[in-house]
Amino acid sequence: MTEEEWIEDFEAYLNSRYEAHRFELPYKTGNLRDNSYKLVKTSSGYEIYLDLNVAPYAEYIDRPGYKTEKYWDIVADKIIDEIIEHYST
Repeated sequence: MTEEEWIEDFEAYLNSRYEAHRFELPYKTGNLRDNSYKLVKTSSGYEIYLDLNVAPYAEYIDRPGYKTEKYWDIVADKIIDEIIEHYST
């Protein structure tokens, strides 16, 4: 596999994991899941985040004692583990 093919494969796999985990986001009106959840390619890699300009209440997702406590840690670990497993086989 060439470097270009590997990058294309990685981007497709990362996007599939990003989309799969979108449906684990808390859902009330859909704005958080459908509009503020972002995957962006940067000069140094990729960023997955919630755009607080779109959903300013998103900063409260990780509040202690709520069912979404540690949500971001859990999702980040899942995505990283899935990528490692996918590319280590």
